Amino acid sequence: MAKYQIKLCERQLEGGIYLEEFKNISNTETCVFLETPAILSFPLHFSGGGSGDAMVRVGDRVSKGTPIIQCASGIIHVASRSGLVTAIKNHPTTHPSAKNSECILVETDGTDNQDYLPPLNWPFNAVTLRQRAVEAGILGLAGADFPSFKKWGDGTKILIINAAECEPYLT
Repeated sequence: MAKYQIKLCERQLEGGIYLEEFKNISNTETCVFLETPAILSFPLHFSGGGSGDAMVRVGDRVSKGTPIIQCASGIIHVASRSGLVTAIKNHPTTHPSAKNSECILVETDGTDNQDYLPPLNWPFNAVTLRQRAVEAGILGLAGADFPSFKKWGDGTKILIINAAECEPYLT
């Protein structure tokens, strides 16, 4: 059985460079929460995981967390709100190409129903942890949305979570 240990380190990080943060744009105002849009669009061409295939059909009900897109990399994307799948069709996106893309359209219902992955039971191994990362759609946040499970080799023994902010200009 693998040894399981969580170590918490709370200290000031030493070294590095100190840049002006320019965070006054985002840290001087309170957060504003927007209303859930009536219709959400989920492009099938997600950069995080490559192109994908719809896992739902028109007429399906989804909850927050329902798997809706299976990407070529294996990553699964989930619905961010509950509602009804009303269409799977070419639709405008915010992609830099400004082209339409095949999208899943979900008419939100305001219920906020949620699907959860079952908890992992200890003991579990690296293979199980990698599969959970796939199911949860865990991606790196460095800009390329690289699937995290691809960084974790089959021989992974230790997972280190670095909670330090890596980009001084993120707000």
